[in-house]
Formats: sequence, C-alpha cells, structure tokens
Amino acid sequence: MSDQPDPVSVIHARDLTKAFGSLVANDDVSLEVRSGEIHAVVGENGAGKTTLMRMLSGEMQPDSGSIEVRGNVVRIRNPQEAVQFGIGMVRQHYSVVAEFSLLENLLLGVSGSSARSLTRSDKDRGVEFLSSEGFNDPQRTTVKDLSVDELQRFEIARLLYTGAEILILDEPTAVLGPIEVERLYVHLRALADAGRAIVVITHKLDEVQAYSDRVTVMRGGKTVLNTGSMIDKNDLLSAMFGSHLNVAREQSELISHHEDHTVGPVLLSVEGLDIAGNDGRKRVQSVSFEVRSGEILCVVGVEGNGQTHLMDALAGLRSAEGVINVDGADVTGDSPRQRFHHGVRFVSEDRHRWDVLSDATVTENMLAHDYADGHPLGNTNTKGKTITSIVTSVLKQFDVRPLAPQMRLGNLSGGNQQRVVVGRESAGTKRVLLLSHPTRGLDVVGAAKIVGDALEQRASGIAIVWNTADLDEAYIVADTFLVMYRGQIAYFGKRETTTRDKLAMAMSGSSEG
Repeated sequence: MSDQPDPVSVIHARDLTKAFGSLVANDDVSLEVRSGEIHAVVGENGAGKTTLMRMLSGEMQPDSGSIEVRGNVVRIRNPQEAVQFGIGMVRQHYSVVAEFSLLENLLLGVSGSSARSLTRSDKDRGVEFLSSEGFNDPQRTTVKDLSVDELQRFEIARLLYTGAEILILDEPTAVLGPIEVERLYVHLRALADAGRAIVVITHKLDEVQAYSDRVTVMRGGKTVLNTGSMIDKNDLLSAMFGSHLNVAREQSELISHHEDHTVGPVLLSVEGLDIAGNDGRKRVQSVSFEVRSGEILCVVGVEGNGQTHLMDALAGLRSAEGVINVDGADVTGDSPRQRFHHGVRFVSEDRHRWDVLSDATVTENMLAHDYADGHPLGNTNTKGKTITSIVTSVLKQFDVRPLAPQMRLGNLSGGNQQRVVVGRESAGTKRVLLLSHPTRGLDVVGAAKIVGDALEQRASGIAIVWNTADLDEAYIVADTFLVMYRGQIAYFGKRETTTRDKLAMAMSGSSEG
C-alpha cells in the first residue's frame, strides 16, 4: 500500500497498538476505510475489534501508531472531538431516553444542549430533519414507540444530524429479523452511495458477503486480512480462526441434532400470561405454551414484540398475571432466587444489568449463585475438587480467553463475558434453562460451543427456552417455534413443519405466517 493515503480514503488507522497491562488488545493494527463503501470488520471474540473502534471514536487513546482523517494525522482525544472529525458510532446498547420524544433525543445529544437552552429555530430545524428521515410527528413520538429497526435508524439519524460522514455500527443486526436486516442494509447502501463511509462490526459472514464492499479480518489483536467481500466464506473462517475445518464439521453435526429424538413430561407450563411494561401498558397478552423434558422451544421475533418481557417474567424478574408452573410447582409469584431453587437457570439479554459483576473476578462471577445462597466458600468443594479447578474446567469448556480465573471480568471482551455467563448457568443441576440471545456478539466458534452445550443439556432431559431473532440459529436449535408479534403468539409449530418463509412472515406480522 502506498505511503500516501488513497484519494478516497476518509479514515486510516496505521499500526495502532493498545495494551492493558500485559494484555495487548491491538498490536500494530491498520484499517483503511473509504468514502462510498460498506466496510465489514470481522474476527473472533477477543480479536480486538472493539478496542480499535473505541480508539477511532475517541473513547481511548492508542499507545502508539497514528490515525489519519481525510489525509491528515489527528489526535482524537474524546468522542466530542470524534464528532468534530465527522466520526460517529452506534453501539449495541443505544444511548437514548425511552420516555423522551424523538426531537428531544435528537437535540439533547447535540453540543450538550438542555431543554431550556433550545430555541424555536433549533426545534424547527430538528423537526424538518427528522421528517426528511421518515420520522412522523417527532415532537410527540417517543423512543419507546419505535420498533427496534426504527430505533436503530433513529440512532443513525442522530449521527447524521451531527454531520457524521464516517459511521461505525457495532453488531447492528444482532436483534433484527431477516426483513429488518434487508431494510437496514438498503438504508446503509443509500448512505454509502451518497458518499459516506460505513463500518460494520459483525460476526454474520453471510451478511458480509451479501452487503459489504470490503472486509478486514482481525485475529489475536492483529489485522490478518484486508480484501473484497467476495472472498469465499471458508477463507474468511480460516483467516478468523486459523483453520475452519473443525468449525464447519461442528456446525454440520449440530444441524442434524433433531434426528432420533424423544421428549419427556412437561417441565415448564405457561397459561394465560399477561405482562405489563413499566409504563403500565400490556406488552404480552394471553400467551400459553408448554415445554417438555428434552425439548428446545425457540422464541423468535424482532426485538420489541414482547420476547424480553416474556423471558424476564419466566425468570421472575417481572411480575405477570396468569400461571407459570415448573415441574408441577406454581412459581408465578416466586422471586428469581426461589425459582432458582425450583431448578430454573436464566441468561438474560441484558448482561450488564442482570448477569455480571464487571469489577469482580471471573471466579467470583462463576460462583455468584453460591454467594447469593450464603454458602461458605473454601478452597475445595465436598468432592475434594478445588474451586479453581472447577471454574477452570467450565472456562475451558466454553473456550473463555484468556484462561485467567482471577482476572477482573470487565477486562474480558464482551463475547468472552457472555461465555462466562452461559457457562455458569449451564453448570450444575437444573430442570429449566432460559437463554435469551445467548450467542449475541459471539464468533462462530463461541456460538457453536453454546449451541453444542444446549443440545447436550437437551439430551439430558432439560427443558430449554431459547430466545433469538436469528433464523439460521433458530433452525439449528429448535424443536418447536413460537413467534411473538406485538405481544401475542403469531405462530406456533414444530420444526419439521415450519419453513423459514413462514417464520419470516410471522415475525413481520403477515397473516400468512
């Protein structure tokens, strides 16, 4: 590559290095993004993708290397300076106030404005902009009124309003159904065609091949490949993991899991469930279903159609009207801890709120249930195994990297934190396992390990409820499908009689589903 920036290069990271103590997260990483393109950045969990993007967006500083914006070497000291350079980032966890109007959310994010400092001119300009972006009545419409794909489009619009020409999106399709994924990329393509540069961090290689112009692959904190998106999927896997053969073989084995399978008695029964949101509005209406021993019920839907409320209610995090039975016991009014003692384990979709203690060690997080029950924890358990050996065994099973039981959990990548949580909830005795987006943000290998463990749990007689918006994943794990749309069951059926088209139609609210 020439020492001079390409004429259409809008941002060029050269030889960036960032270390956290002895852990080198980025090691001489380079990335060039051009105007008018969708540029995918892929890599295994812990490859350094998030660290790189946080440096480009001003959230942290590199230890060495340089960043060029439109051919000029710059120092991006904070996110506000990134905005001045035309760089904006949409994260997986949106930075909006649900109860505020679209206009308020748009304007309060601009230059630290307050509601009292906004002028009529500011408001008129904001209304005109949002209307041009397809948002009707932005002064009355609140963020909580938006569907998940509309919310994502709104987050992109907020960046555009600040003048962003370089848009970084972190796992933008993680909770979208196939129709919403297509809509998003149509929108991104229009932005790229207008001259903006789009960076998409993703683990979905089919989307990389279908929608991106170029792709950068990271592995072990280094950039190992920069190429066009038409590269063969197996070559992408090889670049990401060093070898793709075991991954492909493992996935092939998983797809055929449903053969020669029998189920047992009902372990989870839900009847007439009604669930209200924090605002008192009903979010789930008249939902009833059963899950048997050795069965995986896959709850499918675009985010925002009641799945989160349903999963939280099953776990005891949210109150509900109706009846929830676990292995014959009525647990409707029970707390999460009481349900735990009835054999319910839960991986929530909001890891940071419910599942982890970022400042605690990996071991302390793995033993959270023991701490909650007040068990005195020595160095060994009743079978003479050391606590460290027990924790290390689970970490190895789920390929958590680095293998460091005493490391602060928050120092792990998001994907490796997720592996710790799933490993904790999968270990030990249980009757019902509730998994809400368990593979979100995971690479192919990490997702395969979690899917493989769930299938082993299923084979041992556990009843599993798996919540996802990923139809490919759903078809690997599901015995039975339950599609949620606007708080109600839009479709319920067995795997062998359910087509992808039928699921996609039901997820979008079509009567044909």
